[in-house]
Amino acid sequence: MKTCIFFVLIGLFSNTWANSQNSEISDDKMLLTLAHKIFEQSLVRQNDESTIQAALHKFKLLLSADPKNPLFLAYQGSIYTLMSQFAWLPWSKNRYTKEGINKIKEALQNLKSIHDSEQLNVGEVQVPISIETRVVAIDTFLRISDPNSMNVFGAVKAVLYDLYWSPAFKIVPPSIHAHFHIQAATLAHQENKPCEEEKLHLQKSLDIAFAADKKLKKWPKGVREKLEKSAKTAKQQLEKLKRKCKSKSITTKSINKY
Repeated sequence: MKTCIFFVLIGLFSNTWANSQNSEISDDKMLLTLAHKIFEQSLVRQNDESTIQAALHKFKLLLSADPKNPLFLAYQGSIYTLMSQFAWLPWSKNRYTKEGINKIKEALQNLKSIHDSEQLNVGEVQVPISIETRVVAIDTFLRISDPNSMNVFGAVKAVLYDLYWSPAFKIVPPSIHAHFHIQAATLAHQENKPCEEEKLHLQKSLDIAFAADKKLKKWPKGVREKLEKSAKTAKQQLEKLKRKCKSKSITTKSINKY
């Protein structure tokens, strides 16, 4: 009888523990979904300190449970750089920016080959951790880059190279491929190469969006929105370059689609 009671208790404990673990996993997924949503809002509302603070708080919670996660570190680093604009004193601004850069560098250093296959739900899409970490890093570096700082340009080029040659890059949605070329075009613009590399990457981004347009129903809403955003950015910049570079080589078949 005692043995029977013992196994019943063990069974109850196991079920309770399993339910607890499943609940924690579910809570983590919900927290990541919410944190990412607020992060995206913070990029749109960069003057809204409360939104940025809310995003920072959510990623601190995620990092408390998984302190070495490269993607969480990259998000937190990006948010720190946004916080710098609300600091009154120059050294405080620099401290936030430096803290953000250091977090992102730590994130990139923490990337391992397993992160090419390990995926997380980012918005509505499953994305390899290595890909999203590098995308966030590049966007942040480009946002804070100093035209007089070749170190920043060098960092962006290195991460762009790693992103493009990552095995996981071949299997990601076209929205990431299109955004990659927007990033490369932004770097070319900052390096004062508008009529060469910038034009080339903008056209590639637009072509990717145009090619994916026939299959848009197949992609989640998040992918479609990002494709449309990249296409509109590419279109606007190509129109400017057409006038600036006085070039007839920029094609227009896909520009008018968006």
